Amino acid sequence: IWQDVLGKQGSIMHARWPEVEAYDPVTLLKDHYLRKVLYSLRKGMEKAQAKMPGADAVLLYVASEYPDWQQVVMKMLAESYDEATNSFDKSIMGKISKIGKAMKMSKAKSR
Repeated sequence: IWQDVLGKQGSIMHARWPEVEAYDPVTLLKDHYLRKVLYSLRKGMEKAQAKMPGADAVLLYVASEYPDWQQVVMKMLAESYDEATNSFDKSIMGKISKIGKAMKMSKAKSR
């Protein structure tokens, strides 16, 4: 494999150890999230198969961006965060709960 497939010269016994790319914490967080989702899906499939024998597929939807209301909340959180104290403005939860109430009202009206 070393010579025929990878086209390397000499013996692998004399090769240098590969260089490690720069550490990317975001990629590790993404990997951790996907592993948690996969675990949850497997557990959910076990439960589904116990209730409905023959259940053998999962339909997974992936969004390319956050919904508008979540983008608004994240922007509010970012703006109210104080890096010096490592905390949020105390009034932020009240502001966010108003968005939640407005969302519930708009869902009720659309029914």
